[in-house]
Amino acid sequence: MTLSAKGNDPVDSDSMMIASTDDARDPILRATPPRASDALKAEAADPATAPTRLAELAARSGKLARVVARNPAAPAAALERLAHESDPALLQAIAAHPATPLATLQQLAGRLPEGLLENPALDWVLLENPTFFQELSTDALRGLVSQERCPDWLLGQAALVGDEPVQLEVCRQAATPAETLRALHVAPSAAVREAASLHVALVGVVADWQNRLRLAVMRALESQRGTRAMAFLRLADQVSITGPKPATALYRVLRDIGRLYTDRAVMERLAHHHRWPVRGIVALRPDIPGDLLDGLARDSREEVRAAVAGNPIVSPACLRRLAGDPRWPVRLVAAHHPDTPADGLKSLMAAKNDAVRQAIAGNPGLAANHLRRLASDPDPAVRVAVAGNPATPTTALEQLATDLEIKARQAVAGNPSTPEETLKRLAGEPVRRIRAAIAGNPAASATLLERLAKEAPFEVLLTVAGNPAASKALLKQLAADLHGEIRRAVAGNPAARRWGLRVRLPEAAETPVDPTAKPALASAFDPLLPPATLEAMLDSQAYPDFQLLELLRAKLTRPTRVLPRSASLAAKTDGIGTLLTEQAQALVVQGDLGSRLLALLSPWAPAAALAERGRSPWWEERAAIAAHPATSPLIRAKLAEDGNAVVRAAARVTLR
Repeated sequence: MTLSAKGNDPVDSDSMMIASTDDARDPILRATPPRASDALKAEAADPATAPTRLAELAARSGKLARVVARNPAAPAAALERLAHESDPALLQAIAAHPATPLATLQQLAGRLPEGLLENPALDWVLLENPTFFQELSTDALRGLVSQERCPDWLLGQAALVGDEPVQLEVCRQAATPAETLRALHVAPSAAVREAASLHVALVGVVADWQNRLRLAVMRALESQRGTRAMAFLRLADQVSITGPKPATALYRVLRDIGRLYTDRAVMERLAHHHRWPVRGIVALRPDIPGDLLDGLARDSREEVRAAVAGNPIVSPACLRRLAGDPRWPVRLVAAHHPDTPADGLKSLMAAKNDAVRQAIAGNPGLAANHLRRLASDPDPAVRVAVAGNPATPTTALEQLATDLEIKARQAVAGNPSTPEETLKRLAGEPVRRIRAAIAGNPAASATLLERLAKEAPFEVLLTVAGNPAASKALLKQLAADLHGEIRRAVAGNPAARRWGLRVRLPEAAETPVDPTAKPALASAFDPLLPPATLEAMLDSQAYPDFQLLELLRAKLTRPTRVLPRSASLAAKTDGIGTLLTEQAQALVVQGDLGSRLLALLSPWAPAAALAERGRSPWWEERAAIAAHPATSPLIRAKLAEDGNAVVRAAARVTLR
């Protein structure tokens, strides 16, 4: 205690201490003699000082303003004016002052919830304005309710606001009265109703916290299918092999959730998806189980059935059935498929649709006698398809080499089954694209390729440079070409790599990487893409139906025989911990509730995430953190006093 400048009246020593800090940096007090400066601060701290004088002192300097703001006699007008300053200590004092106007308190509530709760007149606020707290912004009210010293009557007021995060914060507080929690049983939010029902004031101690947490995680993943799991869950399944062994409860949760994300389970969900383009995408996956593919072959949408007909692993029996489909687009794709049985292709020979006949003509499974017949078809497009078919007999190819249609002769020139003599005759053609087709034919002899290279048109040279049948001497000559694209073609030639030819490549401009770019949709057909990741992509709504339809149509042009590859992740143990930690951090920051729970339950949850989410409004997250062995003792001790019975039980068990 100190004495005021007016006499023996006591002055708050704390105010004097704050006011004297850094006086040398205050221009007003620096220009004032020391004794006069002390007198001004004492006057500003004296409750007996006149309100007008206090307002005058507060306007003189920031230091004096702090002292005035702590003076119980500070006038409301001065406090209201000072609330526009940016000094944190000053604003804290104003928020805690009983004379601060309600409008000013509402402005400060969001920035200084601790100061507002220290205000001794807080209990009287409702007498002046019964809806004061309901008029606060939801962010400000959330900040007040999240404070540990928030009074129970304020928790009751906050529960009346229909904001889900605010009501979840009310349920998090252990001091929330039972009557407030019972009132929240009829809240519109299911999450709020559940959190209220699990409060310790209503249920006491729970013994089955592990099972409750496991069911909550499963439910969150089912209700928020958009970003669930992805590749992270696939790697997390290898916990016992590559990473630290988690607690038994955590491993059980991950194991049970993992059953939702086996390839079979994910494929079943996608095969019965309500969006037919999604069913079409999965129908083209070469790793889809056969029984699911047969079921999609009977889908009501012709686009989905066409996708089945284009799948590289579809069975011949299914293709035979689809070759007789009532819709010609389905028959068209079946006609393209190299595994369509001969009797199925024969049944399509009488098709009136030109596109279907063209597809049959290009199918290598068509019998030789039918190909000879189609070589004389009146439709030029059909003859072009026969000319490019590697199964076309030699006699038919020699006939088509003299066809009036340039595209037919070009297709013969590029056909690997065309005899050498026929290729030599076509090499004398004046049409440059025909010679370019020969230059790219892997069956062309090295001598013929050297002859073509002497003519030196760019497109011919470029094609020769990429032909693995070219001689070493020719490739070495082209590797020194002045044109960078030709040298690049030589560098990509497998024969040049086999011979160890050195090629000076032109510098390529770096393409900037867009961090906001969506995953390439074309990867949806890659069997190495985990089905769980595919499900996340297709369910994210980032790709509308018209984009999926465009992708399907582009994919169903000419199916090729592809051996199905395993979709399992052959994750290496080297660096897997770093990878999982990075993925877990990304899920905590960007994922939905289900994804965040997976990350927080895993042994790779970052320590920073466990600390930051320890005050999450979602009880499931707090329970996961309470059960995690890497959670700090300080955070676990706080969670042991949580209002949620499951969180409290998980924290107290792991504290032992």
